[in-house]
Amino acid sequence: MLPDGDQGPEGWTSRDKFAAAVETSSLSESELGEYCRRRGLYPEQIRAWRLACEQVGQGCGAPDSRAKRDNAVWRGRYPLHP
Repeated sequence: MLPDGDQGPEGWTSRDKFAAAVETSSLSESELGEYCRRRGLYPEQIRAWRLACEQVGQGCGAPDSRAKRDNAVWRGRYPLHP
C-alpha cells in the first residue's frame, strides 16, 4: 500500500518508491501518466526510482550523489533538465 496521492512523493520511503517502480513497470505511457496523476507524481520520478533500483548494489535509497540529486528532484528542489 502506497502513500496517498495528496501528499506527493515527500515522505515516501525507499520501499514505497520500489513498490511504485514495480507496480508501474508494465504500464504503457498513457497508463503511467494516469497513475502519476492519481499519485501526484511525474513519470520522470518513477523512471528515476526504477533506475536507482536497477543499479547493482544501489537500492532505491542509496546515499550516493546521484541518489541525493534524485531525491532533490523528487522533492522539486532541482530542475529535471538543467
